Amino acid sequence: MLYCLLILIMLLLANGKMGNAKISAVVIISSLGLFMHEAFVFWGLPIVALLLFNGNLKSKQGISFSLVIIGVFLFLSVYHGSMQHVSSIVVSWQELLGENAMHIEKNNSIGAIGWDTLAAIRGHIRLNFSGMLGWVTFFIRPLGFLITYYFVVNFLWVFRERNSFNKDDRTNLSVLFLFSIVCMLPMFLFLSCDYARLYQYAVVSAFTAFLLFPRWRLSKLLPKKIYELVAVLNNKIDQVIVPTKGIMILILLLFAVPPCYFDVYGAIKQSVYASFFNGVIMFAKSLIGAIV
Repeated sequence: MLYCLLILIMLLLANGKMGNAKISAVVIISSLGLFMHEAFVFWGLPIVALLLFNGNLKSKQGISFSLVIIGVFLFLSVYHGSMQHVSSIVVSWQELLGENAMHIEKNNSIGAIGWDTLAAIRGHIRLNFSGMLGWVTFFIRPLGFLITYYFVVNFLWVFRERNSFNKDDRTNLSVLFLFSIVCMLPMFLFLSCDYARLYQYAVVSAFTAFLLFPRWRLSKLLPKKIYELVAVLNNKIDQVIVPTKGIMILILLLFAVPPCYFDVYGAIKQSVYASFFNGVIMFAKSLIGAIV
């Protein structure tokens, strides 16, 4: 649903002038997105703000938008709910779907409504930087980011038709994706542990803007020097590992979303490759057992 709201906001911004009615609609939809999930302020609204402030936006409109969004976010951060609210939600679902539909748990997505902010931050830091692999995650996570970046910016590049996706397009998409990642750093560090979902957020926000806005507008969202540096970065990466369709398919299998995991070890254990090798091992054991 949040993805649909983001697309709707982008469609409003991509067509016509920035009148008061349109800005009001953007503010209302953005606020609705925050009420659905406060994290929207980190992955959806930064690109919305970037597009707004680089459009034909008057200073009063920009200030109004910023104040409302900041105010709504702060309100939701303070009054996010308690375990009593969690209990009321679960009971209402049980009345509708039966007592076995859901139980009150503090550690699921509904129970998170009642979490203490500092305790939640400490818990996410522990999950992100400890666990079975411990501080090795400081090396694994940057590697995961590099692989994700390589895949996101080169997937359309290797499967493109002639003149459908050029190097300027790749640079624009790269800048949008990196901008989203930078804005989401609090989530990557201490506000979330679901990295697959976080990268999905960044990809959706970047691709939504990329597909709905013209090339000339995307190339002027940030200072020109940033686009030049990103273009150089992409060219350097191409020299090290030339993007090919085969590499994209291998990475796609690596990052195919597994059922559920909350740490790096879980991601590796439940990946497509690990599932395949586990299946081969189980088949070999069964075959040997049948022969013996």
